[in-house]
Amino acid sequence: MSHFDFKKILKELEWSYSKSSGPGGQHVNTTDTKAKLTWNFANSSALRTRQIIQIQKNLANYLNKSQTCILFSCSESRSKERNKQNCIKKLKFLLETKAFVEPKKRIKTKPTRSSVKKRLDSKTKHSQTKLNRQKVKY
Repeated sequence: MSHFDFKKILKELEWSYSKSSGPGGQHVNTTDTKAKLTWNFANSSALRTRQIIQIQKNLANYLNKSQTCILFSCSESRSKERNKQNCIKKLKFLLETKAFVEPKKRIKTKPTRSSVKKRLDSKTKHSQTKLNRQKVKY
């Protein structure tokens, strides 16, 4: 897992707020509680070039069209501050678990001789069962 300075990343985040759907009743119609996070990771001083490339590859669903910013929003709570904290948690989780994970290389394997024999025997048995179901020919 790659190392990154999350405190530096927090300073680079840009926030915008809008009216949110969800819980809150009529209060939702009057206040901006939905938090939208934008992080221009391509120009981040907290990441190395290799890390930027990994983010572009592993977090493609969260990127803008130009592949330079991570965008997402949180509106689970009635509170603007709580939604902001949820966005920060979500970003930290993505960076720690998905962004810098290298997929395991697949090692090609052959089936064992006994497993091949077992599979062919079961196919033969199945075909015999089907043959036995047919009408008898005189």
